[in-house]
Amino acid sequence: MIASFGTGIIFSMVTFSYFISSFSRVSFVIGLCMLSTGISLYTAFISTEFINILLSIFISGVGTGGVYLLTISFLQATTDQQMRGRVFGNFYTIGRIALLLSFLTSGLAANYLDPLFVSSGVETVLKISSLLILISGLITFISSYKKIFKEFGIENSNFNNIKLDFKSIEDEPE
Repeated sequence: MIASFGTGIIFSMVTFSYFISSFSRVSFVIGLCMLSTGISLYTAFISTEFINILLSIFISGVGTGGVYLLTISFLQATTDQQMRGRVFGNFYTIGRIALLLSFLTSGLAANYLDPLFVSSGVETVLKISSLLILISGLITFISSYKKIFKEFGIENSNFNNIKLDFKSIEDEPE
């Protein structure tokens, strides 16, 4: 399963580094990656077939690698040279603290939830964590989707006012 996850990360990093060249819609793609990670992790946790688990873990690796690569690349491209060390230092520090807190709280929550559910506490915590990833991906996806519509000037109230002005190529001066 670790090899499947790592292969997914490598696959997404190679794919995204080759195809993503602009950062105009990076939060939208990050939202999609988080959605795919949350859905695939939840699928892996409820699945009983080993091949389905491996495929779901691979897809979660693709999503995780995409989020990591796009976030780091976006920070690198949008941060001033003088602030880059501070921004990345804070980014990695906050990431490590969040990881430490998640290890601490997930173990405590698993012990607490063990007698309350039919399934084990670890399984319940893993399902809840995949749902939290899914919800945060959904929030990111929706907020970036709204930004894309605003960027193009499309709002719900303006759909009736859209007019297409097609001109033939012959009418344009050379």
